[in-house]
Amino acid sequence: MRIRLEHISAFAFIAVAYLLLPAMNADYLYTIQDNSVFINGHTFMQDTVAHNGGWIAWAACYLTQFLYHPWLGSTLLIALWVTIYLLLLRLFSLKGRWTLLALIPPVLLMLNLLDYGYWIYCAKTPGFAFQPTLFVLLVVAASCLCREALRLLHLLSPNNILTSIVPLTLFTLLLALTGNGRFNNHQSELFITLGDRNFRHELKMYRALDNFEFEEVLREMESSTEAPTNLMVLYKNIALMHTGRITDMFRTNNCGVHPLTGDTLQLHTSLLGGPLIYYQFGQINNAYRWAMENSVMYGQSFRNLKLLTRCAIFNQDFDVAKKYIALLKASLYYRDWAKEREAWMQNSTRFIQSKEFQTIAPLLNDDINMLDNDEGLCEKYLLDHFSDLRYATTPLLEDVILCLSLWTEDAYSFCIHFYDYVQRHPNQPIPTLYQEGALLYGNAEASPITIDRFKFDTTVSDKYNRFAEDYNQLTQQGLETAEIGKRMKPLYGDTYWWYYYFYTDFTIY
Repeated sequence: MRIRLEHISAFAFIAVAYLLLPAMNADYLYTIQDNSVFINGHTFMQDTVAHNGGWIAWAACYLTQFLYHPWLGSTLLIALWVTIYLLLLRLFSLKGRWTLLALIPPVLLMLNLLDYGYWIYCAKTPGFAFQPTLFVLLVVAASCLCREALRLLHLLSPNNILTSIVPLTLFTLLLALTGNGRFNNHQSELFITLGDRNFRHELKMYRALDNFEFEEVLREMESSTEAPTNLMVLYKNIALMHTGRITDMFRTNNCGVHPLTGDTLQLHTSLLGGPLIYYQFGQINNAYRWAMENSVMYGQSFRNLKLLTRCAIFNQDFDVAKKYIALLKASLYYRDWAKEREAWMQNSTRFIQSKEFQTIAPLLNDDINMLDNDEGLCEKYLLDHFSDLRYATTPLLEDVILCLSLWTEDAYSFCIHFYDYVQRHPNQPIPTLYQEGALLYGNAEASPITIDRFKFDTTVSDKYNRFAEDYNQLTQQGLETAEIGKRMKPLYGDTYWWYYYFYTDFTIY
């Protein structure tokens, strides 16, 4: 049996599609689903059908939920693309090398899906991952039916010129009428999806953070071989905070860069992961606020529904939480998650003993009911907020305040809290990071404390003296700051001093 070219083309396309979708971009597909929503019921159906696209939009939302399992969702997409390919072969009677033309629409549909990049966070078209495919499938199927109808009416024959003209005309007209605007109209970000490793790291780290898998967040950060984005640094420090290692934040890479993206898309952490970031820092009201605002601006999603539920339970707004839980229970893949939170409301002991409560509760303080304006820059707000706190109510908050004061280079705040920290822990060793900060800031003329009475480890103080000597020698040689930092990084790159003097590209977004 001879293998025909159309079969080889189909198998090659399927292999490439599986490689580019679930194999390389599983977290990308999962995030698309996480930022979408499908609720079983008449109300959701009516709301979705009212959108531009009608029943196609509803069907696209239904299929998008299967991207929860990227391999399953990809299989559905690829099956639809192969169906389009086979129908095009029949529609235009393509044979031999001309069969490759039928691959053009499926390839464009696949590239269209991968072309979103960071736009997946703000795409407003319901079920955008499946909508273009369903519309093209509808067009091709309708064209095939029209052609078969004309054949039955004996208006087409193998030798009739209409055999080629009519299908092409029908296909073009129907595609123009029904497919207009179905493809994305944003600036191309195909490179970001396929080539930007940091984008993939961010997606994977968010998913792990959402599941309170902090070690997985740290492993993903360690696997990065490039300069991390600010968001990756923030995710990493949250994981360190909740695993009792926040004082290691400068021993791990704490120098973030702005993510790659087109000029037309202004990224803010409030959009990329603000609700979850606030929640992980115990800022319940700010988390609720941004989950709600993002829902209003870009449409409801499973991601936002989960955050709204969590915040409502923490605030003991159980009637509100029940509404969100009812929606999640009507979904395919989040009903178990919703049932677990419903059990928390029915039995407070379960909630208090849960990993989620045990993780978040130590960060709650006297300003739990506060809601402030962060201008969409939640990272800046959090750094300023914790640096400005007057006192800590828990040991974890002590560490957070001191470390974030160092992160923002707030010398006065750090010195005051460092003094209080030492007074409260007179017989305990001072963490190396705090010693590094005190040696740097305490020696300044404007320091509100004197460090003569503090007991520093000789290894730390000696290393600081060597750092100062090396810095002065290289400065006297007339070297640029960047070159000095490059030369000193092998010896001092894991210290706070190196971060303070040589990391000057801190961009808040």
